[in-house]
Amino acid sequence: MENLPATEAHAWLHQLVGSWKITSDPYTPAEYAFESEETVEKIGEIWIRSRGWMPMADGRGHYESVLGFDPKLGKFVGNWIGTMMHHHWVYLGELTPDGRSLVLTSEGPAFDGSERVQTYRDIITVHSPDHRTLTSEVLGDDGEWQRFMTTHQNRESNLP
Repeated sequence: MENLPATEAHAWLHQLVGSWKITSDPYTPAEYAFESEETVEKIGEIWIRSRGWMPMADGRGHYESVLGFDPKLGKFVGNWIGTMMHHHWVYLGELTPDGRSLVLTSEGPAFDGSERVQTYRDIITVHSPDHRTLTSEVLGDDGEWQRFMTTHQNRESNLP
């Protein structure tokens, strides 16, 4: 078996490869504000893996995410796990028509601690080769998306 070649969708993911400094947007509610770091590496040509941390009350919370593109589905696929929760987030996503943003949708536990499951989305927007944002939103009971976090990622270095 041989390695699969990258498609244009995989090439879109490759622009995220590097070492990044993360800061929350000044308008992010205080309970979600933080500074941290993330490293994004290629796994071959068709996957990327992100590893990072964020400050927590009891130290650092660590997370890892894997993203790729499934040509049969015509969708981006991936997951996210972190030491700050038991839930395994499974992503399904697509690019916006302008090609600047990747919208990843997932199901997860409601913030209110109930047993409810809600729909979430993470939106990765590339503003320049060295600056991107991540906006996290939850679908409210009113059917409207409610933003709860925005972070800025600024490239500190490139990785192969």
